[in-house]
Amino acid sequence: MARYYDQFNRFVPYKEESAFIKWAIDKYKKSSGRELLDVCCGTGSYLVYLREHFHVQGIDISKEMIGEAKKKLPGVKLGIGSMAAFRLPEKFDAILCRGAMDYNFSYKEVDRTIANFVRHLKPGGVLLFTFEDAKDNFLGGTNIRLATGSGYKIVEISTLREGKEVSYWTPIYFVQAKNKLEMIPDPQKQGLFEVAKVKRIMEKHRLKSVVYSGLSSKKLWSIKVRKHPTYVGVLKW
Repeated sequence: MARYYDQFNRFVPYKEESAFIKWAIDKYKKSSGRELLDVCCGTGSYLVYLREHFHVQGIDISKEMIGEAKKKLPGVKLGIGSMAAFRLPEKFDAILCRGAMDYNFSYKEVDRTIANFVRHLKPGGVLLFTFEDAKDNFLGGTNIRLATGSGYKIVEISTLREGKEVSYWTPIYFVQAKNKLEMIPDPQKQGLFEVAKVKRIMEKHRLKSVVYSGLSSKKLWSIKVRKHPTYVGVLKW
C-alpha cells in the first residue's frame, strides 16, 4: 500500500505539524547543531519541510516507503532500519518518530526503543515522538476513509478496540484499479500505554520530558482532551 500512502494521508497538515516540531526542538534543544533524524519516516512528508531548517536523514523499516521518500527527497540520506535496532555512526541534535511508536507492544519494547533513540542523541538533544492514543483516555470505534487517484479508488473501513497494553486496529481495504476490485484485510495491533508510565521510562533514560496535546497545539496534554500525546524529551547534559 506504500504507493497509496500519500493519497490516504493527503489531509494530514504536514506543514503545520512540521512547524510545531521545529518550535518544540528550538524551545528545548541545548545542543548546538542542526542534525535531525526522522525514524520511521514513511514517505518523507515531514522531512520535505524540516530540511529547510535542519540537516536531515530518515530511516524506515519499509523498502517501499523509502522508495517513495526518495522521489520527494533527492540528495537526502535515507536508509532501512527498525526503530529499536537501527545503528548509525552519527549522533543527532533531534530525533523524530511520528506515528510509529504504536508498534511497540509492551512497556519493555518502549523502553528498548527509547534506549536506542538515546544512543543516537547528543547531550542536550531533543527526542520527539507520538502515540496515536493513550490508555488514559482511549476511545475505540469505526472509521471510513476514501482515497482516489489516477486510475484507482480505495475505501478503508476499520475498527479500533482496546486490549491490555495494545489496541486492535482492523482495516479492510477495497481497491479498484484497472477494472479490478480487490479486498485487502490488514489487521494490526498497536501499543496502548499510560502517559505517566511512558514519562517514567523517559526519565530512566535521562530524558527530561513534557507532553503536548497533538502535534500542532502548544497546549499540554490533558486526559480531558482526546488528542494523541506528543512526548518531547531533552537528554540531560
